Amino acid sequence: MPLQHVFAAALLVGSPIGTRAVARASDLEPPHPPLTEERPERSWQDPNPESSQAQDRDAQQWRDHGDAELSAQRFQAAADAYRKSAQLALMNGDLVLRTAALGNLAIASLELGDLDTARDAIQGAIEACEPDGTPLTLCKLLNIEGAVHQRRGDSRSAAATYRRALELADELGDDRRRVAILNNIAVSSMNCGAYDEALQFIARVEDLGQRHDDPNLLSIAWTNRGETLHLMGRHEEALVPLQMALEVRREQGDERRIAETLIGIGVARKDLGQTDAALEHLQEALDIADRLNLGLDRIVILAHQADVYASLGDGSASLAAAKASRDAHAGTAALERLGVVQEALSRAHEAAGDLELALEYQRKAFETHARLQHERTTTDLRGLQFDMESRETAKRRMWLIAGGAGALGVIGFLVLVLARGRRHAHRQRENANHSLQELESALQLNAQALHMASTELADLRSRLRSRGEADLANEMLRP
Repeated sequence: MPLQHVFAAALLVGSPIGTRAVARASDLEPPHPPLTEERPERSWQDPNPESSQAQDRDAQQWRDHGDAELSAQRFQAAADAYRKSAQLALMNGDLVLRTAALGNLAIASLELGDLDTARDAIQGAIEACEPDGTPLTLCKLLNIEGAVHQRRGDSRSAAATYRRALELADELGDDRRRVAILNNIAVSSMNCGAYDEALQFIARVEDLGQRHDDPNLLSIAWTNRGETLHLMGRHEEALVPLQMALEVRREQGDERRIAETLIGIGVARKDLGQTDAALEHLQEALDIADRLNLGLDRIVILAHQADVYASLGDGSASLAAAKASRDAHAGTAALERLGVVQEALSRAHEAAGDLELALEYQRKAFETHARLQHERTTTDLRGLQFDMESRETAKRRMWLIAGGAGALGVIGFLVLVLARGRRHAHRQRENANHSLQELESALQLNAQALHMASTELADLRSRLRSRGEADLANEMLRP
């Protein structure tokens, strides 16, 4: 039975968070109702066919309800509905419906920052899809899985998964699917610090948007271009594509994407010292995030607001925003955002004159970033080791098979196997070289982060000593 259910949303794009971009679910496509499908008749041995049919209807109704909630960006309600649909589909043995429900549960969970649920859901969806799934469905699932890997900090697994999805999209000739994957590959490159590579992928998305005269695709490409330029320190340049994207998204009325672009503009203006404009854009983004219950975005927006207030010397307002960011992060598993929160708290306490707490939160941020980078690097190393071990195992298996082949056909067999082996080895070498490049970039970023953090710590300690000396001098001068 072909897998005919389509996902309510399956295209993933990057989102600015100030220091790093992250892949996430989005609604590039409008929700579609399930297509009509031929279902096998139930066995005459079924003791209660009416009950089974009722369970089928319930599972489908929960799935439809989840689609409506996801379209309305009520992600928690969508997740609850998809979870019930998946459970009922499992009881009924309906792999088609279970795949769709779990795939969309992964999307809703990504939006909520529930990364463990997103991982389990997408793995379950792929398992359910394997018996009957179409290439298009598998392509969608792999794209979602790549986003889950990326959000969890496993850039190497994300890149490998995206490449598999892109191969399927190329085979299908599906430009919209190709756009989604190219965007996510660009985000993966951004996270590895490969900004020039990210811009190359973004340019491919822009070309496709121009080719299809699709302002939606162009707005996505412009947002990602602006984010990349911002990460490169080219803040003035970043504002140009971000403003273009915002204009398109306001015309479309897509508040989720409007908020995304407002964050990027607000952060760029913050780094340019345009504090009033930065606060205006960030506040509008926060209003949308509150209205749509966008928890992960809310963490980041409040952290950036705290930074702006700190730059203005308003310690009280900075602390209030930083603590609100910390409260918004509570209960989430988003490690990369924890560092953002801790940095905001450090700067807020410094602005408020509490340098000891500022130093403590800077130390915590340093530890968080080091831990995150360590986890990413360790995961990359393990994956690379696994690839090497897999290649050795495959090589040994090839020679054992060749040795067991009949004498008459062994030469021809070996020629065929070796030819295939060379092609496979070439592909594996390319993948290994790519992985090593990613790992090298990650290590370089780690070294840079350690250097920057050490410099900040030294500077903060120096200011703390100066503050202590000043306080002592004031005490001595008092009558």
